[in-house]
Amino acid sequence: MKKLVCAVLAAGLLVSGAGAYRAPNVNVTYELPYCDEQINGDPQARAQMLYGLGLFRGTQNGFELDRVLRRDEAAAMLVRFLGGEEQALAGEWSHPFTDVPQWADPYVGWLYENGLTNGVFADQYGAAQATTTGQYATFLSRALTGGDAYEQAGILTGDELLNVEVLRGEQIRRSTAVFLSVRALTLPYTADGASGKTLAQELFDQGVYTREQFADAAWDVLSPEYHTENGDIVCTVAGIETARNTDGLLLDENSASRTDQGAVYACRVDGQQAVYFRLDPRTLQAQEMGARTVSGAQFDPNQFLCTMGGRDYLFEPGQALLSCDGTALTEVLTPEHLTAGGFTAQAETAGSPYETEADSIVVTAPDGAYLLTAENPQPVLLQTDGAVEIVLDGTDLNYLPFVVTAPVGGAAGELQCFDLQTGECIDSYSIPAGASWDAYANYLYGSEGVFFVTNEPRRLDEAQEQYEVQLSFRKLTDIPTRDVMTVRWGAGSSDPYLIIGDGADTRIVRLKEDGSFGSALTPASIGLTDVRFAHDFMGYDGQPHIYARNGADAGMYCYMLSDNSVENYFSVMVMDYTADNPAQQAQADERMAAEQMRLNALGVGG
Repeated sequence: MKKLVCAVLAAGLLVSGAGAYRAPNVNVTYELPYCDEQINGDPQARAQMLYGLGLFRGTQNGFELDRVLRRDEAAAMLVRFLGGEEQALAGEWSHPFTDVPQWADPYVGWLYENGLTNGVFADQYGAAQATTTGQYATFLSRALTGGDAYEQAGILTGDELLNVEVLRGEQIRRSTAVFLSVRALTLPYTADGASGKTLAQELFDQGVYTREQFADAAWDVLSPEYHTENGDIVCTVAGIETARNTDGLLLDENSASRTDQGAVYACRVDGQQAVYFRLDPRTLQAQEMGARTVSGAQFDPNQFLCTMGGRDYLFEPGQALLSCDGTALTEVLTPEHLTAGGFTAQAETAGSPYETEADSIVVTAPDGAYLLTAENPQPVLLQTDGAVEIVLDGTDLNYLPFVVTAPVGGAAGELQCFDLQTGECIDSYSIPAGASWDAYANYLYGSEGVFFVTNEPRRLDEAQEQYEVQLSFRKLTDIPTRDVMTVRWGAGSSDPYLIIGDGADTRIVRLKEDGSFGSALTPASIGLTDVRFAHDFMGYDGQPHIYARNGADAGMYCYMLSDNSVENYFSVMVMDYTADNPAQQAQADERMAAEQMRLNALGVGG
């Protein structure tokens, strides 16, 4: 473990002043806002995982996860977590502190002689004092990156950071220290110039635990990931390989996951025959599910969609929607159901069905849309007049609005709202003729301007919990709009950003609630062309991103626009660069730096 320790020799452990907060509910099975969908939410399971890896130990009273973590306990926990306990207990260590209990002496001495702690005073370690979340997160960050920036390291993320600012310095519970330690195992280890591995991999490489020990301890706590590697299907947990299938099967990496029924799906294609396999998620042993005849020059691997009504649903793009009860496949929808053209584009994802939170699946098609529910897995054609696009997420009230697309030539279209349990159209609104509409989030936009769409519920009978949905379809601006983006920060959302105009007249503007424009940017004025919003490149920064070309460069850049709504201007920061040829891509970092310098010289650099 010496290599990992050397990466943080200059840092000071458990110093005061670092930001922290305490979970508002200290119950050992419920500790919001510390949560991570990739980590088991049971604190006992997380503690048992670290215990199984030799990285955590309880007291004579058990794990005591609901108790505040003292600084002497934190010293022992951190030394043990870094795999340094054996060295600490075997060596002779010295420190100047007079308040350290005998049992903690080797741990504090090990930290002190490795330059990891200076105590609270020259002769006081503060052993009996409570540790803060910020202090513990800072040390984990040093172990991961060699620096103190635990936010950037990912130790505390998202909504947690907002609470850190409000509750800075609050005491940390043993359960939270365990949780942050488990999260740290999944994060990139970059200290001492390392790259390309997680902290879990670094500890494994240094022999802190074996592959088998890690797989056994972490399996029910951390989410496995599945990918292909040199023709094999590989399962990894926190970057450590736990299983491999060498049967030469095809896996759709974008949708590969362990299903609610405990399976991973793959297939083998031989000519026009696709043979399906159900893989054990732990061992990746394959069980054949049956063969199907497929059409088309190129067959895409099956995509796991969801588990609904005790069945797994798989999707073959352009081919069929299938269900599996764990032993056999059943065709649910095929091109014959959906006319010879197969599946059509739905929203921005060509041919994909839409899974809702209401245990429903909607598949768009040339003749309308098909609905499947957990109670009725047989597809029902919704009564629509032509092909559709889904424009709003399903709500807790089980309703989903569609835009029924207008025929070519600009005839009027219609917005319809369907009940996702009965398939009934419960509300509708006419879309003006002459509009060429596209859909994003809650906005319809095009040559006629921008409309905001909602399907807010209105309670009718509180006793029976019956609802009615009333669509709202409000015009925000008449100005023709090419693209719309909304960005979010925490639980809130911003005004929409629009791209209007063409060529040198293209502008990016923020649309205020009253219909007026806020901040504006004319890309051509700073040498940017081919501008569009980067809908797939939205970080936690809560700012819009655009793809654009530097007029002097053939490559495509991604920029973050920092919106100063008070002084009414954008600043521009280069985030990514994609070249049209490999030689350019190899110099991506240099090109990004040069482009940022160019923008800085123009006075718009972020």
